[in-house]
Amino acid sequence: MDWRELLRRLWSGTIPADSSWMRPNRRHVWNGLYLPGVVREGVGEIAIAVDCSGSVNGRLLRLFEAEVCSILEGQRPQCVHVLYFDTEVHKVETFQAGEQVHLNPVGGGGTEFGPCFDWLEEHGIWPQTLVFLTDLCGTFPETEPAYPVLWASTERRQAPFGSVIPMHAA
Repeated sequence: MDWRELLRRLWSGTIPADSSWMRPNRRHVWNGLYLPGVVREGVGEIAIAVDCSGSVNGRLLRLFEAEVCSILEGQRPQCVHVLYFDTEVHKVETFQAGEQVHLNPVGGGGTEFGPCFDWLEEHGIWPQTLVFLTDLCGTFPETEPAYPVLWASTERRQAPFGSVIPMHAA
């Protein structure tokens, strides 16, 4: 399966959904069954952590930016917090619904994922989903957060928690 489709599916799985009789499920109407349809609401706050360590080059950052923009157009988040990190969070940009996202990386050192979780907690942000755009070459925090974590990785590595999406096209 294409990594872009897998990322969309996993991300969509974190969006709250409810059922409603106002829009019947079209998959079953042809068979004479009227079942409630699924209504997906827009997403609240989303956090995207961009790995700006020395191992991530400009081509990968452009790939990350294109995919983030594509997914955000379809997911309608209330706001997006973009964290630029290596061994610490160097910069954070917040985009409101409908704003175009442009990545402006800062960093260039090693990679530690823990500071991203710490920054979100310190600022009282509990995102609907945290997505890491990374090569997964770094150290991980010891505890898993209460929110879903997606790791879009350019390398064939594993993470101790969350879902890893291999970006083979990178």
